[in-house]
Amino acid sequence: MSESLYSTTDYREYLQAYFKAAKSGSKTKAASSVGVHTSLLPQILNGSCELSLEQAEKFNKFFGHNEDESFYFILLVLKARAGSVLLSQRIQKQIHEARKKRLEISHRVAKDKTISEQDQERFYSSYIFAAIHVLSSIPAYSSIQKIAEALGKPEHEISRAVDFLLSLGVLQEKNNQLGPGTRHVHLPPQSPLIVNHHLNWRLKSIEKIRENPRTDMHYSGALSLSERDVFKIKEILAGAIAEVTSVATKSPEETAYILCADFFALNR
Repeated sequence: MSESLYSTTDYREYLQAYFKAAKSGSKTKAASSVGVHTSLLPQILNGSCELSLEQAEKFNKFFGHNEDESFYFILLVLKARAGSVLLSQRIQKQIHEARKKRLEISHRVAKDKTISEQDQERFYSSYIFAAIHVLSSIPAYSSIQKIAEALGKPEHEISRAVDFLLSLGVLQEKNNQLGPGTRHVHLPPQSPLIVNHHLNWRLKSIEKIRENPRTDMHYSGALSLSERDVFKIKEILAGAIAEVTSVATKSPEETAYILCADFFALNR
């Protein structure tokens, strides 16, 4: 239910969506868990009365919310109970920050040991370093020669890049075979290097579009939609990226693919 929770700023909408999808008798079960009479729950859902904070906390337990989800649900109840415009606006800012945090991919993707900022600068100066790193995880590309062939680059260029990655611990070499090291990097959204990272792979994507291989997927589209559904789509995409990352993490290393995702406002 966390996806529908963050897609709304009205706790009633969240509750209504849950009970609409839930099995018969769910309202009775919820009322019992929260400690309210079954006749009170419909009044809460239609806006005749508000949840108390204590009841909201019991709903958190009923839904099995984690810490972030529980805090967000409490914020929604606080906003509904706010007795002044100023207080409502203050709580709305916190709701906005909670949703913003939810969308940050770095909060959904597990982090490992990261390289220093100085070395990140060189690492993100070209797609080649990340490309070598991911290819090295595939047994068929455990040598400079094979990586150079895969990327269509001179061996001496790949050799220099490999030396740099070995020095960072991003790559390691065992029995003359290259492989991923123990250090990794996932840039936070606020990093100035994030622009380089996105540009590197989108420029590579343009190259691949021109080549037009049938095994690749490319989609572009212009949409007009409501402000409410903008967040909903962002949430869907963020969840999909987290799921893709989870699948790839558990998948055997046989081939290498690049995922780029863009969803941006056309009007300024």
